[in-house]
Amino acid sequence: MPPATESRYSQARHGQSRWFLDLEFDGCLHQERLQRLLKRVVKRVIERVVGQERFGRTDHGRHEHACRIVAGAIGLELELIRRVKRVIQSRRLTTYAEAMSTLPPRPSEQLAEIGVFGGSGFYEFLTDVEEVTPATPWGPAAAPVTIGTVGGRRVAFLPRHGRHHEFPAHRVPYRANVWSLWSLGVEALIGPCSVGSLQPDLHPGEFVVIDQVVDRTWGRPDTFHDEPPVHHQSFADPYDPQLRAALVAAGRAAGITVHDGGTMVVINGPRFSTRAESVWFRSMGWHVVNMTGYPESILAAELGVPYASVALVTDYDAGVDGHEPVTMEAVFATLHANVANVRALLIGAIPSLSGHQTR
Repeated sequence: MPPATESRYSQARHGQSRWFLDLEFDGCLHQERLQRLLKRVVKRVIERVVGQERFGRTDHGRHEHACRIVAGAIGLELELIRRVKRVIQSRRLTTYAEAMSTLPPRPSEQLAEIGVFGGSGFYEFLTDVEEVTPATPWGPAAAPVTIGTVGGRRVAFLPRHGRHHEFPAHRVPYRANVWSLWSLGVEALIGPCSVGSLQPDLHPGEFVVIDQVVDRTWGRPDTFHDEPPVHHQSFADPYDPQLRAALVAAGRAAGITVHDGGTMVVINGPRFSTRAESVWFRSMGWHVVNMTGYPESILAAELGVPYASVALVTDYDAGVDGHEPVTMEAVFATLHANVANVRALLIGAIPSLSGHQTR
């Protein structure tokens, strides 16, 4: 190819690539506009490259070369059309029902009504149980699920970190965990967890039934909808008010100090906060800090299962109000001293839960 022609052809191809990028980042273009755009792109390639090769020349080699360029331009057009179609399809928004229809179906047999996740230090809950290991599209859950009865309700229990705390917070298989309990037919999910206090009126040994969450994690798969069509989940109020009310009432009936409401900021872990981070979280008005509250909550929302979390305060994070900074030993000491309260709260709340229907 002559240098001048090669330069013009490269410029044309570069312009075409720029169109690809623009279109891939703009899924809102109307199809008619895209068709007009395609015609202009191909016309520009032909005029700038092929037209300047002068078809009237008797130079057979240059004529053949010009024809190959035309064929290449047509191939580029076809590839652009394919890409545009993929963009349009992937950017199409869906209803909740349409989004759910793209996921594997839920088994028809209901083995449990209520699902409970076990947090750090809370690896067993039920007695006289049957054990099941549901298959999920996202691999195995952190542990087999145990199913038993609490107050006449069938309850499925899964320790989110594994039975021996094999999974740190940033490696918990959240999608498999949530899917496992959902596949058993649960109509409500409760996620007890441990938290550090960010405010002076929240003390170790007390509970917070949180009502908002701030996500500061990264790198965790947090949706079941990775493939087209796109689904954007509503998440303004992450925690179900009926479940929250039942947890608050049960805790107070058991004589446990329970705070009704609070914002939990979820960090990635496995490290604890720096002092600067703890001061920042507190200045934002957030109440407690945790490592597992997200994406468990949003995954439950995507599956339409009401979800609530009751948080046990185990420490003062990075030394709020002059207290000693948190250590792993301090966290587990508080957890072990309060496992009985966690059980009592759950056992009191579960029988009072009305039959929840998935949203």
